[in-house]
Amino acid sequence: MKSHALPFTLALCALTALTSSAPCRADLFALLGSERQIVRLDSTTGAVLDAYPFDTFIPQVTSAAGLAFDGRTLSISDPGGFAPNVLYRYDVNYGFWHLPSPIITDPGAGSDAQLNGLGFLRTENGEWLFGVTRDLSDLPPSHLYQFFSFPPGGPDPLFSGPPQALPAGFAAQGLDADPVTGELWIAGDQIEMQTRTPMLLRTDLTGAVLQTLVPQFDPPTLLRGVGIDGDKLFVAGRNLPTLSNQIYQIDRTTGAVLNTFTLSGPGNTSGLIGGLAGGTIVPEPTSGLLSAGLFGAVSALRGRRRRVRSERSNG
Repeated sequence: MKSHALPFTLALCALTALTSSAPCRADLFALLGSERQIVRLDSTTGAVLDAYPFDTFIPQVTSAAGLAFDGRTLSISDPGGFAPNVLYRYDVNYGFWHLPSPIITDPGAGSDAQLNGLGFLRTENGEWLFGVTRDLSDLPPSHLYQFFSFPPGGPDPLFSGPPQALPAGFAAQGLDADPVTGELWIAGDQIEMQTRTPMLLRTDLTGAVLQTLVPQFDPPTLLRGVGIDGDKLFVAGRNLPTLSNQIYQIDRTTGAVLNTFTLSGPGNTSGLIGGLAGGTIVPEPTSGLLSAGLFGAVSALRGRRRRVRSERSNG
């Protein structure tokens, strides 16, 4: 018996490829709250490729703000807005800011918990934002949150399940989700008395620590954000002696610094860098591709029907 499923499946795959957004290049995104903008960076050279200025209704967000990217939308979690934590979203394809929405955290995990790290993950169970908090009144520990990520303009993000406490003494500063492994990378400081040690944690989605890295930064560096671009892991930090913003590529196995570049231009980058995010810009499909895809799928379907009728009549 001959199978007619393969040609039709191929036609559907072609239609999907045409109508879905073909991936563009992958990059890093860095939040410069004091400059009221997000910049897109080449993750190899650190060159600034584009800048997304804040809309007039967005205040100067704090340096503790988190940043996440889902392929089309940049999300900022700002702990210094009109609510305890505010979410601002920017559409990179159409170039506009959505109206802000509050992000509610559990008062039981800290009455003034700052949501200062943010990451996005798409799973078979939906789309999620993950965030880490610091409770300013009782530092540390930090907590990990998982939020339902509704489309911009929909319901406000809601946390799913109770927040999970991160290791004692760890003050989280940034987060990103790895879309390949489905794990989280969290940057922060391990605090013991007056000593602060920059540290990276690889965790599962419940906050259970799978790996600990202690990168060696010289001179002293204040970590701010985490970004994953493909298989590359980056952290953003503030070089304390020079007061410059640095982005470091980190070896996932050893914690060694593989590459470093200074964030420069446009604008005055003397302000403290905030969140970092990595990802691939997925452009919107064009009407021409959509029409071509529909025509190809319909033609394939008609061809299949003609072959089926012919075989039946000959049989």
